[in-house]
Amino acid sequence: MNTLTEQNKMNKILIKQYCLPQKQYSDGIHSTERTKIYYISDIHLLHHLKGGDLYLTQKNISLTTKIKSQINKIVKEIFTPELIKECPSKYYSHLILFAGDISSNTKITEYFYKQFCLRYIYYSDYLQWKQDHQLLINFNAKQYWLHKYKKLQDLYNKKVFEIKKWLNYSKRILFFSKEKLKKYAKTDLPDFIEAKLSQIATLSSQLKEHKNYKEYCFKACHISLAFKAPKQLPIIAILGNHELQDFSSVNDALKHYYDFFTRQKMIFLNNNFCCVDTRKLIIVGGTAFAKFNERFNVTTLINTTPSMTRKNEISESEAFYSAYKEACVLSEKQKFPVIVLTHYPTRDWLGNEKPKRNCTYFNGHTHQNSSVNNENYTLYADNQIGYCNKNIHFKSCYLGVCYNPFIDYKDGYFQISVEQYKQFMEYSNEPIQGTGFIDFQINTYKANFYMIKQKGFYAFFVINPQTGTKICVGGKVKFVSNNQNIKYFYKAFLPMLTKYLKILAPYRSVQEKISEEVKSLGFDGNIHGCIIDIDFYHHIMLSPLDGTITLYYAPFNGAVQKFDSMEQLINNMLQESPHSLQQLKNPSQYLHNKIEEMQYNNCLITQEKKLMNETSHKMVIVDRSNSLYKLSGEMNQYQRLFTKNILREWNDEWAKSFNESPKKIASTNNYLLS
Repeated sequence: MNTLTEQNKMNKILIKQYCLPQKQYSDGIHSTERTKIYYISDIHLLHHLKGGDLYLTQKNISLTTKIKSQINKIVKEIFTPELIKECPSKYYSHLILFAGDISSNTKITEYFYKQFCLRYIYYSDYLQWKQDHQLLINFNAKQYWLHKYKKLQDLYNKKVFEIKKWLNYSKRILFFSKEKLKKYAKTDLPDFIEAKLSQIATLSSQLKEHKNYKEYCFKACHISLAFKAPKQLPIIAILGNHELQDFSSVNDALKHYYDFFTRQKMIFLNNNFCCVDTRKLIIVGGTAFAKFNERFNVTTLINTTPSMTRKNEISESEAFYSAYKEACVLSEKQKFPVIVLTHYPTRDWLGNEKPKRNCTYFNGHTHQNSSVNNENYTLYADNQIGYCNKNIHFKSCYLGVCYNPFIDYKDGYFQISVEQYKQFMEYSNEPIQGTGFIDFQINTYKANFYMIKQKGFYAFFVINPQTGTKICVGGKVKFVSNNQNIKYFYKAFLPMLTKYLKILAPYRSVQEKISEEVKSLGFDGNIHGCIIDIDFYHHIMLSPLDGTITLYYAPFNGAVQKFDSMEQLINNMLQESPHSLQQLKNPSQYLHNKIEEMQYNNCLITQEKKLMNETSHKMVIVDRSNSLYKLSGEMNQYQRLFTKNILREWNDEWAKSFNESPKKIASTNNYLLS
């Protein structure tokens, strides 16, 4: 057997090994009713408002017009075209989740929510109602028309007063018209009389117009006041720790906000759950607090009620956990999926108990954006705005069974729609924040949108007749070639795919082995980029440059403390995140025995590492833009080949060589096209 045939066989095995099963629908663990979820947390308005610092120290001052104007602007910008389009959808086809920490000032928090609800009602119900009544009324109709009516009334009274000044000349000319003026002009009147008559004619004409407009305004105002807002909005809110600052106790805060959210017709959750029968959903929510976080809890955080103790915090966590378990029992009984909405991270109140597969978790608090979407569980904590991020916006995801629009497509290249692409991304559990970059290319430059499908793998290209070809990277696009012929990319696709798999498969294989070793210890093992998670704070970095394994602790983004051995890392876990080990009776002894066993079996995570420098055991700040962190982000794009079967990178030099060697390509494609 010649070398080329042997190579083709190995390539065929490689393609088959990493190609995921082709399914028409997603796994179906959620409700068959598709529900779109918009979510956000940790807006911290006081850090985004000019003059907001004043409200950090003075709690009882009134909101200024300037502060209100800034909040209104933020609320307006939150309503993206995508969300505006979604608002009129009825029967809970979508939900909006606020995961706490809007601000630490109650007045500002309430004003934000009030304006948000008003604008939501405007987009969801009032526009349609206005259209039904054939009215052209601006947002916040009641206040607008009352103001307009008063302004017109003042003008009306002014005109009447001016006209009445001329009563001494003649009562007959009070409502003098321009037609009558022509009649009088035939007579020989003094110039000053003609001038006054001309003024009267103009004023009377204006008065007539304003009088008619006033009647219209009165009618519009009267009708708009008859508009009835919906009884319940699909907007769900919980409290963060910052919302508690203005209150002496948690109970006082809960009572206050319960009354407020009820008036706004929002759903407020705290250690309880609700059922949305129309969407076959259960939603459980609450602050949840930090029972299992010994490092960051009420004893170290100042942003909470002054009377709260560690004992109170543990009690609140347990109360939420009780509601969570009750919701899970109901879920198993009714076969409804569960949305778990908390402010504190899942690990803080759940400890080391595994998240449930039929639950979708949303949280904030840490300001460290992350998400998990794998075979074990689904978590969205990736839209925490924080103190510095000026881009305040919703992210979105779908619950429910998602359809693969390309399941019946044969291998080839096809022109597709943006909507089909969005459906495929949803099916692939690849959340994207809109397709604005793709839409811009299509609408502005009349670009064509193509999908290539081969052997269960996909790639998406936007071919711009003016600027060349871009490959889709989620919702963004990346320039890859000046060539504008889709046949060029289709011809090179399988050789390109094979080459990437050959290069990356050995590295991926080692990552998967390390992941399995981590899981055997009872820890996470999630792979993302160059990183394998042990728990939220402790990680393993596998360098694709030299194969070096680095064990480290990262309490926040960019801070790294390295360790020479797994034993050292475990000792740090016992100190910094004991909740990760709380399921073990004697974690220290258990892990010591497990590590010895893994050393005996020559497992990767227990092999001797290269000697570190003198800063090995000290906390150092890493430049995330110029380190393995950056490389990890790039590697994450390549790894979509293994996790989603989507090619997101393209080497045009390779593609040129593939296209210039037809005989070689033909021989390479034999095994692939068979």
